Amino acid sequence: MSGSTPVAQGSRIAAIDVLRGFALLGILGANITLFDVDGIGAVEQSFDDLVVGTAGAPFMAFLLVFVLNKMMAVFSMLFGAGVLLVTERIEARGGSALRVHYVRNLLLLLIGLAHSALWFGDILLVYGTCAMVLYPLRRLPARALLGGGAAQQCSCALAVPVERPPQPGQRDHQVHQQHPGADH
Repeated sequence: MSGSTPVAQGSRIAAIDVLRGFALLGILGANITLFDVDGIGAVEQSFDDLVVGTAGAPFMAFLLVFVLNKMMAVFSMLFGAGVLLVTERIEARGGSALRVHYVRNLLLLLIGLAHSALWFGDILLVYGTCAMVLYPLRRLPARALLGGGAAQQCSCALAVPVERPPQPGQRDHQVHQQHPGADH
């Protein structure tokens, strides 16, 4: 993989490294409450059981306002920026970034696959999978990327069924249907 040497210390963009560190800490803060959960099915119950007292309320407010899903979005943007920086650096040296991109992201995908066997909340598998389609899209104009992203979001919104919250008394009826002899 010629042209794929690590970036020299003086050539690194410190702001990106700092932002990546904050995003990782934010993701840790968002996920720390889930580390003792057995599986994805227990996540909702874990949040329902979470009791926030007076001492924990400021932390929960901070988590809800500044952390949940925000740090993941920052980290995702940094991932995309990293793809562009690596490919542009290799191509500026006259090399081909194609092989480097796919080898790096195949390794990321494999690490994510192994990690997902250990913990249901793995995101590396998603990044590795998405990176497989990123390379050919990196030269598209911003307008085309925004349009494609909007179309993808709309198609996902149409494909995912909307679950309505249970109406008062409906939950008891559902429990009785699932367990006809159950006392309430």
